[in-house]
Amino acid sequence: MDFDTLAQDVLFETIKSLFPLQTESRSIIKQHVWRDRKYVGEMNGSVIVWKGWSANLSHLDFRYRTVFIDRVANVLSIEEKTRLFGWHFAKSSKDMEEFVVMFVLDFPIDAYELILQEGFIPRLMSKVVHACVVVGINEFLSYTAHHWTSQIIRLVILQRLLSRHRKPLDAYEIPLQNLLFRTGYVHTYIVKSGLGLIKLEPPRASGEFGHDLHAIVQHPDINPPFNLGIELYMGAVGYHIQTIPQYIVQYNLKAVIIIAKDDPYNLLQPVFDNLGIESNKIHSLYEISASTKVGVNFLALQQVMIDLDDIRDDIDNLLPRVPKQFGL
Repeated sequence: MDFDTLAQDVLFETIKSLFPLQTESRSIIKQHVWRDRKYVGEMNGSVIVWKGWSANLSHLDFRYRTVFIDRVANVLSIEEKTRLFGWHFAKSSKDMEEFVVMFVLDFPIDAYELILQEGFIPRLMSKVVHACVVVGINEFLSYTAHHWTSQIIRLVILQRLLSRHRKPLDAYEIPLQNLLFRTGYVHTYIVKSGLGLIKLEPPRASGEFGHDLHAIVQHPDINPPFNLGIELYMGAVGYHIQTIPQYIVQYNLKAVIIIAKDDPYNLLQPVFDNLGIESNKIHSLYEISASTKVGVNFLALQQVMIDLDDIRDDIDNLLPRVPKQFGL
């Protein structure tokens, strides 16, 4: 059997073992090529190439990440491999013309020794460690897919237990908008503030004019129900200082929640004043008044991240534990 076929079979068997009810297992198995000199190195001015196959398990369960199987020409000196990946990784592939690396990503640096204790090879990167199985190409081809599947399953479970394998929540605004909606975070925040939630719409499509999420809420002291906008910013609010007032006018917003790294109210206030929009800064949605003033409620992005992390841990605690037979 050739490398490409066996690598795909190993990933397929891994998916079937971890997610036995999935019917589209092969659809998440993709071919990839690494060509980053900081990631795989270079020789004589040319970037080394690692080629292989991977399966992004997060498509099946958000708690998992990608598993990789790469075939590598062993052209770097042991000194260069040590500099790039650490001594244990360099030693593991010594004297091989080609080697295969089966690995998972993003363990904290302090997991290095524990990865060794579990029988895997740590690949030391700049700020994280990868857990690997490193074998020569002939050894890889001499075993069945089931043999390597058992090792990769142990890698995946070790990653679930020890690694920082989830993407930072501030990586993308749109996924975070959806997370705020799907986890009920915005719903809960509105209700805990003392308002009644009549309707909360899903996030707008990317590029569509308007605030990110729209709610219709009821204040116990104000009739009728009114519109509430929610805006999320991962970086500086920037030009949105001009667009937020437009959203308020266009959608007749009585208040707006702004989730950002820094409170933008001092920047927004002169823009409001120039447009004749009366506003006031509110620390709770319950402070929204019956007057014509628009309430601006700031939520610190960092605190929202912490809250979502707690929600994730609560979800993890509800899910089944790691089976004992895997020995981790």
